[in-house]
Amino acid sequence: MDDQAAADVVQGRVNSKHLLWVGVVAPLFIVGLVLIAATITPDYSHLYHAVSRLGVDGMAHPAVLNIAMAVYGLLMWVYAYGLYDQLGRDRCARAISVMIAVHGLGVLVAGILHDDILKPGQTISTEAIAHSTFAVVSYFALVAAMCVFSYFVRRSLLWKGFVWFTVVAIMTSMPLLVLFFFKIGSGPGLFQRAGYGIALFWVFVVAVRISWLRRKTANST
Repeated sequence: MDDQAAADVVQGRVNSKHLLWVGVVAPLFIVGLVLIAATITPDYSHLYHAVSRLGVDGMAHPAVLNIAMAVYGLLMWVYAYGLYDQLGRDRCARAISVMIAVHGLGVLVAGILHDDILKPGQTISTEAIAHSTFAVVSYFALVAAMCVFSYFVRRSLLWKGFVWFTVVAIMTSMPLLVLFFFKIGSGPGLFQRAGYGIALFWVFVVAVRISWLRRKTANST
């Protein structure tokens, strides 16, 4: 894709340009709510405990995390439509937006279905298995969107270096989450936050970049 095409694909419809900022707000929103939930939950550790522990029934304020995940999921649906419109409504744009929407759906459902805090001798519940399944699907849907988007802009000088940024993000994020899922190492909570945080940072960077290109294009016409 040449630079003119790269400029064209961020024009979209006037009404949808504002939806791109949802992609900036959503990652900041969920990170902020997780920090708030952790702060008001006694004996909670970012280093040792998974984020989903904050939303388990019986914790101090489970609604904070569960609502945050549901709202984040809905925000990503809105952002997915904004991307689809701003990227030109072609097959590639559709694929990216669908994967972003699946990512949002996974987070939303994972916020409705709760994890377990297992005691010795207890087995994991069906709800907790479903929670983890949707969380995993959500993550890999986002990884797929990252890959397709990078392919989409690979030839544009306006996105120079972005493919390598995406490769580094995925190759850093995924091993950290493998450590978390298989409970390897002494800081599973930290691994989870770093792994998901890198992916959320990618979403934030893309949303800011497209919004900037959209404004730049508008000012030059």
